[in-house]
Amino acid sequence: MNDARAITATFLLDRHQLGVTLTGSGSGYVVSNPVGVNCGPYGPRCFNYYDYGTVVTMSATPDPGSMFAGWTGCDSFSGSSCTVTMTAEKVVTAAFMPLPRAAAPTFSVPAGTYNQPQSVALSTTTNGATIYYTTDGSTPTTSSPIYSGLITVTRTMTIQAMAAASGMLDSTVSSASFTLQAAAPTFNPPAGSYLLPQRVSMSDASPGTTIYYTTNGVTPTTSSTRYTGPILIITTTTIKAIAVADGWSQSPVASAKYTMLLP
Repeated sequence: MNDARAITATFLLDRHQLGVTLTGSGSGYVVSNPVGVNCGPYGPRCFNYYDYGTVVTMSATPDPGSMFAGWTGCDSFSGSSCTVTMTAEKVVTAAFMPLPRAAAPTFSVPAGTYNQPQSVALSTTTNGATIYYTTDGSTPTTSSPIYSGLITVTRTMTIQAMAAASGMLDSTVSSASFTLQAAAPTFNPPAGSYLLPQRVSMSDASPGTTIYYTTNGVTPTTSSTRYTGPILIITTTTIKAIAVADGWSQSPVASAKYTMLLP
């Protein structure tokens, strides 16, 4: 020291690394304030350095179809926000899980073939879910009709349904096909042997059907004679008949042989 000197001392804040990892079977992203952490779009792990004492707040946002499941490693957290104060290296984990899926609707009447109209109820085990359905073959969405009561099946149709609930993925689509087939016509009196001529009436258990018949052994079609009243049988005859209705499958062929015994 042979003359006066000025000395300057510079002090820098310690910097510490903040590491963030995304876990779980769902997906999402985490960003920070101040900026620096950006996990998700660029990978499930990220980090940034912050000055000593910096308060960093991170926000977690789930992707569509996922939900935020929680934080670990925060100094404090509230919902989807996590806060740390950078006085040392910090490691934080954000977990994302898939949204639960609503239970698929079920049908009170099983799919199948019936000879009477059916009343079908839909239900789901997911509380508070809304059921949407279609009967025209299209896949149901939340823009489809809302189920509010029994669906009356008066013709062959396929009912498709799905359930939707807040905070859940839409259910898978349930489907049930209902085939309405006219019942086979019945005869009165029944087939058999008779001494006297008979007037044979025909009827059908299914509603709204039309009966067509033949008496010459030919299988009836809708081009055959339409039944409008009792048929007089005076010689040995076999009556064959079918029933049809709009929107229904044709009935099986019913057959009855009437044998007239000679006196």
